[in-house]
Amino acid sequence: MPVIDPVPDKSLELASSLPKSHTLIYHLNSEKLLYQQSKSLSYHQSPPKKTNNKSKMLEEFLDRSHWHIPASFVRGFNKFFTGPFGREEELEWIKKYEDEELVGIATLQKKIRIEQRKKSLLLLQQLHEKSASEKSNNDQEELEKCERELLQARQEYWLHQQALSKLAREAPKGPWIREWELLRSIRKEHGMPLAWWEESKRCALSGGCCSRLCGCCEQPLRTYFRTKCWQIQDEH
Repeated sequence: MPVIDPVPDKSLELASSLPKSHTLIYHLNSEKLLYQQSKSLSYHQSPPKKTNNKSKMLEEFLDRSHWHIPASFVRGFNKFFTGPFGREEELEWIKKYEDEELVGIATLQKKIRIEQRKKSLLLLQQLHEKSASEKSNNDQEELEKCERELLQARQEYWLHQQALSKLAREAPKGPWIREWELLRSIRKEHGMPLAWWEESKRCALSGGCCSRLCGCCEQPLRTYFRTKCWQIQDEH
């Protein structure tokens, strides 16, 4: 801890010029200020509390045994002893990971829209392939534009996967992370995780796409890529 001088040089000159009774009060106030500053520094520099390994093992055992209610009580105990520093670190990581997931979903939705437009252009090109009209040339230019946009979307999704993998390797350990992972591991109807059902309820209540009957939100967006002959192929 850095040493703090409660009475600077100018203050010493001022204290020496005061009467004895005033000088005593001045030094008492200076010592009080030193105590308050030292207490503040010790609060900010104190290390975070550490969770008991036994309670952590008990929490994980209860979750693996599907005794989620008693596990939640143990997790609350572990949260209390984790401290504010560990809590902020875990919640900040969760926010970064979920934000990056939204980037990936937006990229896949963009890729799907481009592919649908490409299919429409291919149908138009088949209709005009017998006539060398200007409209057919425009369709060919649009197809080339779609190919460039598809390549860019695939590159963006590859970068997103790299960022997501980096975040997964840097994930902190703690009760908030374990609770977040648990919501994604418990499966309900149709094999969807519990977190998906909770998010779909909030989406439907806010008037989002989950409130519609088209069922588009239930379709999987994940697409896996592989490199073959130096070209990116889709695996469906």
